[in-house]
Amino acid sequence: MLKKIISIMLCFVVIMSICTISASASELISVNYAYTRSCSSDISVSNKTITAKSSVIGYNGTTTKVVIKQTLQKKTSSGIWTSAGSANSTTNSYRATLSKKYTGLSSGKYRLKSVFTIYSGNKSETITKYSSEKTV
Repeated sequence: MLKKIISIMLCFVVIMSICTISASASELISVNYAYTRSCSSDISVSNKTITAKSSVIGYNGTTTKVVIKQTLQKKTSSGIWTSAGSANSTTNSYRATLSKKYTGLSSGKYRLKSVFTIYSGNKSETITKYSSEKTV
């Protein structure tokens, strides 16, 4: 009887430990940034043309400059993402959008990598966002 009680208690401890670990892991996924309210990286496809859009919104009065580095990436047959084009922009504001059309693309899977560097004076934070994959 004592062995059964100890077994039940050990099972309870293990289950509680797993629940605690799961809660801690999900809390790590939520990230708050000091100078950035939101940012996005999106592509749309029409024929052999991709329209890429990288957008960021900081905090008015806090965010002073935004640098966007946009790279259109194509997936190779071995599964590696390579550059298929790029664009950059710098804006002295708390919000910015970089939109670019990439034309004459070959067939394949593409995604957009957007790297945002958001400044507040001489301090900064960098965020990288990827779009979903699209097929041309």
